[in-house]
Amino acid sequence: MDPCPFCVIDGARIWIETELAFAIPDAYPVAEGHTLVVPRKHVSTIYELTIPEQGALWELVGEVRSRLLTGLKPDGFNIGFNDGVAAGQTVAHAHVHVIPRRDGDVPDPRGGIRWVIADNAPSGVPQSGSAATKTGVASRGRPGPEGGPEGAPNRPRIDHLPHKALQNFKALQPASLQTARPVPHSRSASIAYLRR
Repeated sequence: MDPCPFCVIDGARIWIETELAFAIPDAYPVAEGHTLVVPRKHVSTIYELTIPEQGALWELVGEVRSRLLTGLKPDGFNIGFNDGVAAGQTVAHAHVHVIPRRDGDVPDPRGGIRWVIADNAPSGVPQSGSAATKTGVASRGRPGPEGGPEGAPNRPRIDHLPHKALQNFKALQPASLQTARPVPHSRSASIAYLRR
């Protein structure tokens, strides 16, 4: 069995890290700045994390969003995760996608993730295939000569390209990485912590 790619991550790929989580550029980005926020603990779903670990993960998601907003100035974001194979999860280590979006990157963005099941989208809602043609991002399918593992998007890996997003990540990197604030360990303190 292959080792988990997030448990044996090359430290040079890490953009931001805390005690409980780290952020890396997605190896198969669907947009400039597409970032993964990954808990250090190997779990297949976010719901296997403790409340403090979930809080630390979402706090880092907020930090990533803030830095991407400052550095890339996108018009919006899709933020979420695939929970289980049936939902499209291809790596059995939980992670959150932070995807910057631009006005006009798809013909009609209404519905966002709501239309992930194309057959359930109202007629007239453009599907990802038409957007892929416009943005130059291939739709999911079997890999091409530069693609990733079977079932991965049919596009080159980020580390095989001189990718502008990596340059932007480096520009947004702080001089020294900050560590997470200590998180409370009682249930009531955790709930108060998450509500901040």
